[in-house]
Amino acid sequence: MNSRSGRHQPLPQVADIPPRYLNLYRSAAAQYTVDWALLAAIGSAESDHGLNPETSSAGAQGPMQFMPDTWRTYGVDGNADGSKNIHDPADAIPAAARFLKDHGVATNRAKAIFAYNHANWYVRKVEGRAARYAAAARKAGLPAADRAAPGADTDDSADALSCPTLAQPTSSAGMPVAASDAISKVLAYAYAARGSMYSFGGDCTAPHSGAPARRCDCSSLVQQSYAQIKVHLPRTAHEQWLYGKTHGQVVPVSRAQPGDLVAFNSYLGPSTIGHIGLVVDGPRRLMINAPQTGQPVRVESYADRVTRPMFTILRLLRTS
Repeated sequence: MNSRSGRHQPLPQVADIPPRYLNLYRSAAAQYTVDWALLAAIGSAESDHGLNPETSSAGAQGPMQFMPDTWRTYGVDGNADGSKNIHDPADAIPAAARFLKDHGVATNRAKAIFAYNHANWYVRKVEGRAARYAAAARKAGLPAADRAAPGADTDDSADALSCPTLAQPTSSAGMPVAASDAISKVLAYAYAARGSMYSFGGDCTAPHSGAPARRCDCSSLVQQSYAQIKVHLPRTAHEQWLYGKTHGQVVPVSRAQPGDLVAFNSYLGPSTIGHIGLVVDGPRRLMINAPQTGQPVRVESYADRVTRPMFTILRLLRTS
C-alpha cells in the first residue's frame, strides 16, 4: 500500500499478462492458496488472458474455459455482484483457483493441472508458462511465484520432452542470447508462439487463439516476429527468401546465428522455397518454426535439410 495515499501501487508489467488479469490472478491465488503464476499460465493457455474467450467446439466457455457442468460445481461470485458469471474473469479466475485447490494442487501440482485438461502436453505447456511468468515477475520486482514442480518440463512446446537442449547461451526465459536487442525481440515473439498449433494461411497475430486465421504457418511466424522490430517481410517463404537475398546477406551454415532465417525447398519442389524458420542455435543447427498441419510451433533440427538444393541461411540485420 502507498502509506500517503492509502491506494495500491500499480503492479509492474509482467510478460504478456494484462494488468487487470495480473491483479485477478494474484488475488485469487492468495484466497485459495495456489501459485498465481500457475493460474496465469492456465489463463494464457485457455484464452490468451481473455483475448480469445470464444466457446470451444467441446462447449468450454469464458476466459478460463469451463464446461457448464464443471462451472455449476466450482463457479464463484468473485466480485460480489450477485452472480456467478462464467464469462467474467473476476468470477472465472477464482473459480479456476478453487478447482485447482480442490484437486490437490498443493500436494500434486501436475495431477491438478491434468484434471483441468486431460492431456500430458497441456501439463507441460502450463508448467512451462508458469515457470516463465515466475521468472518475469522476479525480473519486474514482483514477489516470485512458486517454481514449477520438480522435474516438470519448462519448455512451452507441445512436444517439449523431445525438444533439443540449446548449445548456445540462453536467457532466463530459455531463449538463446542474441547478438542484439532487436533480434531478442524477434525471438521473443517466436518463442511466445511455442505450443500453438500450425494453421496454413494464418497470419500469426494471435498464435494461441482459437481462430485458425490468427494462428501461425511457417512464413507468418517469421513475418510477425520481424514485424516486432518494424522489419516488414513479404508473406510467403519464397518471397521472404528473395527479400533476404536482396536486403540481407547469405551466410555459411557454420556461421548461423540466432535470428537468422533458415529457408529450404520442400513440398513445392526443388526450385521453390517451401519452408522457413528462425535459427536459435547455429552450432546445433536448431530452428524455431511452425512445421505443418497438426504440429505445434516448436524448436527442432534443420540439420537434415542442409543438403537440399536451395537451403539458405540469411541474415537480415548486420551485427558488429
